[in-house]
Amino acid sequence: MIIECKHCGAPLDIQPNATLARCAYCGTTQRVKTATTQFRQTPAGWHAPAQWTPPGQAAARSVPLRFDHTKTVRKVVLFVIIISVVTTVLPIAIVVIVMIAGAVASSSSSSKSSRTKRTTKQTSTKKKITKAHDLVGSGKASEVCTQAAACCRLLTPGSAACDLLETTDHVPACRASLDSFKKAAKAQGLSCE
Repeated sequence: MIIECKHCGAPLDIQPNATLARCAYCGTTQRVKTATTQFRQTPAGWHAPAQWTPPGQAAARSVPLRFDHTKTVRKVVLFVIIISVVTTVLPIAIVVIVMIAGAVASSSSSSKSSRTKRTTKQTSTKKKITKAHDLVGSGKASEVCTQAAACCRLLTPGSAACDLLETTDHVPACRASLDSFKKAAKAQGLSCE
């Protein structure tokens, strides 16, 4: 079957059951169903011209175009290269994904144990905060600082800054620190009460 390229007007020899055709001159891909059919059967001995100059009414510029049957060969070679790369890389990608999934699973179980440790520390810190509340009732000036230090330890265990809070008697600074620690603890789902 010979159809006409919709872009350059070149005659294209295609199989009768083809749905798409790529022009060997300009490279345009087109639907066979919508293309203009020149011959329902390819004439015996017909060969595509080595060069084609699009007519003036064609969409392509009217400059000579060479027949390039290697466009099809290039596509096949490119397809083989892509398939080779994919079949080589795919097993490696699967192994990497399985390794990452294993790492995430083990990380999840270790985070459960760290949550248990954090809960134990929170309980210990809550006891210290309760002691600080008891001091508030006794009227000592440093009880707010002690409470702020305890809340600080809940949020940042082992921080030297928390120890400094406990040793100061600057109540306004301790009160401001305690308020900000309570907000931070609440944001993390903890309690400094």
